[in-house]
Amino acid sequence: MALCETFCHAQVITACRDSVKEGYNFWLYTPQGYLEATDSVKRTKPLILFLHGGSLIGRNMNTAIRYGTIDAIKRGQRIDAVVIQPQTFGKENGMRTAWNPDRLINILDWAKEKVPYDTTRVYVLGMSTGGVGTLEFSYQHPERVAAAMAVCGAIPRPEFSNLDEVPLWLIHGTKDEVIDSSRSQVVFDWLHTFATGARVRLDFMEGFDHSKIARIFYTEMVYDWLFKHSLSQDGRPADTTVELTRRVIDRAYMDVDDDFRKSLTIIDKP
Repeated sequence: MALCETFCHAQVITACRDSVKEGYNFWLYTPQGYLEATDSVKRTKPLILFLHGGSLIGRNMNTAIRYGTIDAIKRGQRIDAVVIQPQTFGKENGMRTAWNPDRLINILDWAKEKVPYDTTRVYVLGMSTGGVGTLEFSYQHPERVAAAMAVCGAIPRPEFSNLDEVPLWLIHGTKDEVIDSSRSQVVFDWLHTFATGARVRLDFMEGFDHSKIARIFYTEMVYDWLFKHSLSQDGRPADTTVELTRRVIDRAYMDVDDDFRKSLTIIDKP
C-alpha cells in the first residue's frame, strides 16, 4: 500500500492514495507554518473534513476537488486548519452507497498520528450527498464532531436524536431541484419537537438551486462559524452571531490572497 509520504510539508496540498486501510483516497492540506511547528503546536490546529456530492464520486482524484474547501484554498482562501477532502468511490459490495462513517473515522484516526490536530476541534461539512454524509457521520459520532454544516442535505432516518448533541447548521436553497428543501426542514422540526433543538439552526437561501448554493464554501463566514465551536466548551452551544445573507454569498471567490495562492505547492503522484 502506498503511503502519503508528503503530508508533513507546510502549505502543501497532497493527494493521498491508499494511505488508510479501509479508508478513502483523499486530498490533504497542511497550513502555513505547520511543518516548522512542534507537535504540541500542531495539536492546536483544527481539522476540517469536507464531503463532496454525488457528481464527484469516483476514483479520479482531480474530480474530487472541483469544488469545496480544498478548491477554495487553491483559489487563494487562507484557512488555518488541517483539511482533508476524501473521495468516495460510491459502491461497496456491488451496491451504490454514499459516505461510510467507519471509513471516515479510519482517516481521522490515521491523521491523529500522521498530521496531529486538535481532536476537540474537528469540523465536518458537505453538500448534497456530502450533506447526507455530514449528517450521518455526525449522528453516529457526535462525540467526535465539534460542529457540522450540511448544505442541501438529508438523512434517511426515522429519528435524529444524536444530532441534538452537535452544533449543526442546515443550509438549503429554496429552488433545489435535486434534494427538496423540506428535507432540511424535517431534521430541524424533529429536533425542536422531540429533542431540545438548542444546537441546530436552519437557513434557506431564497431562489438558490442545487448548484449555486456551493458558492458558500468560498466564503470566510463558513470557516469563521465552524471555528467558534469546540468539544471542550461547556454545553457545546451553537453560535448564532454569524449571519448568512445573499451579500455574503455574492462575495464568494472574493476573500482570497493571490500571494498565498501562488505560494501553495500541490503534490499529486499517482
